Amino acid sequence: MFDFPPGTAWLYSNANYIVLGALIEAVTGAPFARAIEQLITRPLHLRATAIDKMHAPSPRAAAGYSLTDAGALEPAPPMQVEQAGGAGALRSTAEELCRWHDALLKGRLLAPPDLALMLAPGRLRDGRLSGANRFSADDAQYGDVQYACGLLVSPPGEKSPSIVHYGYIDGFAAVLQTWLNERLTFAVVCNGGPGPALPFRDIRRALAPV
Repeated sequence: MFDFPPGTAWLYSNANYIVLGALIEAVTGAPFARAIEQLITRPLHLRATAIDKMHAPSPRAAAGYSLTDAGALEPAPPMQVEQAGGAGALRSTAEELCRWHDALLKGRLLAPPDLALMLAPGRLRDGRLSGANRFSADDAQYGDVQYACGLLVSPPGEKSPSIVHYGYIDGFAAVLQTWLNERLTFAVVCNGGPGPALPFRDIRRALAPV
């Protein structure tokens, strides 16, 4: 059932966030979409950020596209995005993603001890940082980072530490990153599926503090 004994390695999995979404519903007693609205988007005035619903799409939503093997663009297949729950059912804008990081890091949502816990790299059972034993070689694409509570974070001792996460689903991709010392945040949202043509790495290299 398991790829490895719990606590002995690290492997990114969307299933963690589906379970987290279910836990939020159990704790709040509200559907996931309503809980996100009540706890996060409404207090922070993030009016363009919400759980996406196929039966009630936003009139401002971009159409998603995928690349064929021949390199041509074609409309991405329709998806019941809300079924992704905590793993990726949210829609937003680049501006509101930046405002989200700003609010999170300025303590508008979490008490200082909780925020510190969220940003702290996870550890394996033997005490090593989670990134010390990556189960899949594919995770090398994340670079020299550790995994915290829902965020990729710089390893301890980094001169310009940052937090970052990516999002990929058929027809869409996004990245959100903040360099903590510089208070520099960038967000990119693309209506194109994952692939080597995405500009995320080029933009990050251009903006990264030196």
